[in-house]
Amino acid sequence: MVCVKYFLFLVVSLFIVLASGVCPKDSLSYNGDCYLFISENTKFFEAEAFCNNKSDELSSSHLVSIKDRDELEFVSAASLQLFGATKVWIGLNDENIEGQFEWTDGSIFNYSHFADGEPNNHSHREHCVHIYAETTWNDASCNGKKPFVCKRAQWEWAHECAP
Repeated sequence: MVCVKYFLFLVVSLFIVLASGVCPKDSLSYNGDCYLFISENTKFFEAEAFCNNKSDELSSSHLVSIKDRDELEFVSAASLQLFGATKVWIGLNDENIEGQFEWTDGSIFNYSHFADGEPNNHSHREHCVHIYAETTWNDASCNGKKPFVCKRAQWEWAHECAP
């Protein structure tokens, strides 16, 4: 009986170790999530559609939702290192109701890091948010084209890969 419990403990431990740092090819792992950095300049809603419909392992992802300063610094630093840009779309917008920002993945909006004077909805046409000047945020026209970042929880990807 002791051997069976020990064996189950080893199997569960191995699964946790393997699942904790696994992401699809070409994506980066950070804090339990997989991030795919796309350097192609794309409109906001086209970028979100790309994340939703990507045909490989990161399908059903969304533009990145940023939960805290550490995650913001990770996304900004990786964007700068991977394609020399920090102005990237994140999944925040107020397209539905002006001033009520929402993440495209439906998660709770309880952290922001807008630059001074932002968001300002310049010319009443700025409803989508991008990282601006390294780690601050700016609202911009959703039709502007920028690189972007997709995000998906590692457990969702690992679950789909299970037999």
